Amino acid sequence: MRERPIGLAILIVCALLLVFVIASADQSETPAGPASSVRFGTVAHIDTLTLRLDLASHAGQFLQTTVVNVDAMKTVRPGDYVRVELDRDGIVLNMAPAMPPPRPAPYVRG
Repeated sequence: MRERPIGLAILIVCALLLVFVIASADQSETPAGPASSVRFGTVAHIDTLTLRLDLASHAGQFLQTTVVNVDAMKTVRPGDYVRVELDRDGIVLNMAPAMPPPRPAPYVRG
């Protein structure tokens, strides 16, 4: 009679251990870090055939991206200042016009 409760307890412990292992395996497959990043820049070049968009940042850095939303690509022209949301692979998820940063006031000797 005592063997049944012990066997049941072992079965419950094994089931809980299995659930814990499965749950921890799912968490380990989740990549660390943000899923996307936001960048601002001026559209330098648009290639509608390859869906490429080149951006120039305010600091002068160039970023070459791929756009998946063709309709969003049609709303911008070279020279437009835009806000783009990129995934880990540099693919544009969202794109919208943005206000360019204000230029610093020139230094005037007084």
